[in-house]
Amino acid sequence: SLRLLVLIEYEDGDDAAAAGHLAQLVSAGQLLDDAYYYQGLIAERHADIDRALGCYARVRGGDNGVAAMLRAGALLRTHGEVDEANALFDQLVAEQPRAAPEILASRAELERQAGNGAGAAQRIAAGLEQYPDSPELHYGRAMLFEENGDVDASLRELALVLKARPQDPAAQNALGYTLADHSRQLARAYSLIRSALAAAPHSASIRDSLGWVLYRQGRAREALPVLAAAFADEPGGDIGAHLGEVQWALGQRDEAEATWSHAATIDLDNRLLKATRQRLRNQRIAQ
Repeated sequence: SLRLLVLIEYEDGDDAAAAGHLAQLVSAGQLLDDAYYYQGLIAERHADIDRALGCYARVRGGDNGVAAMLRAGALLRTHGEVDEANALFDQLVAEQPRAAPEILASRAELERQAGNGAGAAQRIAAGLEQYPDSPELHYGRAMLFEENGDVDASLRELALVLKARPQDPAAQNALGYTLADHSRQLARAYSLIRSALAAAPHSASIRDSLGWVLYRQGRAREALPVLAAAFADEPGGDIGAHLGEVQWALGQRDEAEATWSHAATIDLDNRLLKATRQRLRNQRIAQ
């Protein structure tokens, strides 16, 4: 179907082809909610924030109705429109009470990204009192635990998420990546990430995880093309940080610096990117 074709093109990073097919759907008045949602994602990927918000606002329901409003709220919050974002989230909870745990988790993640860990923790705790079995909220708490250095607690939360959703590639990837990032149970991490990739072969974030676990296993040369392909599709801060580190480890210092600079033009405030770049530069100075 055309919807599936658009999804594949989008995940493959072929935005021009996807945009063309989405325009066909809109012109024909078909699958409008899906079409506007993916038009918004493409606009957001190209940093066209006004167009992205306009597209998300036209999504009226369907499978992507809540996701569109969450993306819009995140964009508003990221660009300083905090009151507008909060009003949108409040409206969304009122209109979609079944999605309340997902909405609460998204709000907490935005707080965490903004550096307000205490506020994020409060939102997660309040959410879990109401929805103690929510995988989204447990995932949010896992991210907070990891950020605070409590890796064991983070892994316990991610294990709960995977137990609730054993076939979910996002849950498999989250646990696998976290294990890999802390060099824990690397064989299990690799297995989880491979399972996730089999279910979602076009996901750049899962391919990033695969490259990262290969690197952690001492297989930097195998990791390099995996990460390079993921970065070509989604040249953001996290993937750029990983690709640059592998390039650096292989002695490709100029290539690493170029990767980090490219990633920074897209994701300037990414904390992993900044930390990786500084850590490896400091190592070079110390040598």
